[in-house]
Amino acid sequence: MASAREVAASIAHALGGEVKELQTRGWPALFVALPPTGRTPLVILDYGHHVRVVVSRTLTVGESPDKLAARVPEIIAAANKWMKDRDPQTLSMFGVALAVTAILEEEFPGRWVASIAGGEEPADVSLSGPSSTSVRVFPGKVIVTAADKVHDLLMIKRENVVDNRARLVEAVRAQIACYEHHAVTNARLHAVAQPLANRLAAALKLPAKVSFQGEVTHQGCEQASIAFGAHRVVIAYRDGDLRVHAGPRVGSPANPAPGSLCGPGLTGSTGYDATLEAMDEALVVEALRFAHRSLTINGLTPRARYRVLESVGPLVKGTVVTFVGLNDIDNHYGELDFELDGKPISIGGDYSSPDHTMLGETHRYLAAVD
Repeated sequence: MASAREVAASIAHALGGEVKELQTRGWPALFVALPPTGRTPLVILDYGHHVRVVVSRTLTVGESPDKLAARVPEIIAAANKWMKDRDPQTLSMFGVALAVTAILEEEFPGRWVASIAGGEEPADVSLSGPSSTSVRVFPGKVIVTAADKVHDLLMIKRENVVDNRARLVEAVRAQIACYEHHAVTNARLHAVAQPLANRLAAALKLPAKVSFQGEVTHQGCEQASIAFGAHRVVIAYRDGDLRVHAGPRVGSPANPAPGSLCGPGLTGSTGYDATLEAMDEALVVEALRFAHRSLTINGLTPRARYRVLESVGPLVKGTVVTFVGLNDIDNHYGELDFELDGKPISIGGDYSSPDHTMLGETHRYLAAVD
């Protein structure tokens, strides 16, 4: 049985060129048929039992390697038509990816791997390299993001690749600088998390469990969670610094007042938010104690009655509702079901975590009646 590489070689041979392989981490393997002109109109994606050949915005063929061999003439005709219809300097997205990979391997030695996204025709090619570097190739352009700056580089013709080489290299160096900064920050995070957990555990007289989520990249670093039962302190990198968050819930930031027990903050309006440097451990302890005596979604009891303290969704302030339960519709979306005077009321949303729902700060909205 013919392999994808052999099919790629036959296509390249018919175009008078050679096969180049873009390194990947697994499936699919990527082969580029490179004609003597270097214009690279097509890519061959090898999934093992299935091979897909894409002639840029012209033809997509998917077959087993054996059956694909019979369609090579059709593929060659489409590739030649693509080259005939375009300026000799024009590169396909696959050609740009190949050219950019060569630059990156020269400037930043190490393993650069490609991955693709999209349906029958790839929408972009992502190139990942050392120190969490990442370059995305789209039709007509290359995008590199470093910190909050997006470098958008025109890449349609070969001259664009040459002209934008210095900007590409500069952008990737900026990514590496971000990665190195985040690596230092991450080491600091690991150094402070356990000692802080020990001090808080002693003050609360509760066991603490420290865990880390995420990874170090040019975009950020890990976050540390210090769990005290159902509640936690989170140390996360945000706005260029490590911040400490404690309280009844952890949600989305909303310009918290530094070191404040009022908010709104990352932990909700009754949570605590401050930079690691400005943190007041006494206020962290106070926020956690408040969290432990506060009503949470997990603390709602079926058939128990609750007074609505603040209107939220269909729940109206001042009314008394009966909690029925959670209708778990799928692994994320669900409905909290209540009754008001015997009539059903539901609050839909993402209930995969209290962080995601409008009732995440349950104590703000509901109080037990009996």
